[in-house]
Amino acid sequence: MFDDMRKKITDYPELRKMIYAILFRGETYPYNPDNSAMDIGSMFGFITERDGQAVIANRIFETRLYNLFLSEEMTKSITYQTGELEKNRVR
Repeated sequence: MFDDMRKKITDYPELRKMIYAILFRGETYPYNPDNSAMDIGSMFGFITERDGQAVIANRIFETRLYNLFLSEEMTKSITYQTGELEKNRVR
């Protein structure tokens, strides 16, 4: 189930950006089912409407998505740091 979640947010970059912004920047979006990212997020069950705002549908999805984004950021950072160390060794 969660592998499918990962694939879906990779396949829909606008949905990914919106979920990332909600989770990490605390951005709010008025819920609008005519917005394609929100419509797709609702269809997959990732996004729902609460008090007129688009929110992550439940705590399990919120935790899994948060951990996914966080681990990707850490991996990018570690990869970048390793590359910088290797670059400096070559000089």
